[in-house]
Amino acid sequence: MIEAYGTVARLDEDNAYELLDLASGKPDLLLDCTDNFATRDVINRISVHYRIPLLSASAIAMQGQLALFEPPLDTGCYHCVFGALVHDEVADERTCANSGVLASTTAVMGNLQANTALQYLGLTKNPLTNKLLIWDGRQMQQRLMGYRKDPECPVCSSPD
Repeated sequence: MIEAYGTVARLDEDNAYELLDLASGKPDLLLDCTDNFATRDVINRISVHYRIPLLSASAIAMQGQLALFEPPLDTGCYHCVFGALVHDEVADERTCANSGVLASTTAVMGNLQANTALQYLGLTKNPLTNKLLIWDGRQMQQRLMGYRKDPECPVCSSPD
């Protein structure tokens, strides 16, 4: 049986670890549905620290991205793929609020994320391991790009 838990709160470095209530057990998967790099970075650090797989979905305008990061398999993390953007103020300012996003784009990415989560939790364990799915609503295309763990990553390659 799949159980889902959610919390409505503004996530930041100060409250991240207390919001993840490990008293009831470690989750099997974290879902990132946030709209900025700083929050995604916090969620990624939690994922790596507790070795909880992270399924991250994002959308802007008519494009979306989806990736599964699996610390238990040492696949690399969100920072390995998007590290240069995490602290880039210009990139972080390009949000749905100021750049726009079509509702259909968020619907597609949400459905892809939900489908991938269900596959991961029940059907097949690793549908997106070491891959980034990029969906382009303007061209009605999607593609998979591979990625590798960054041996210099300050998040997942450094000792705890």
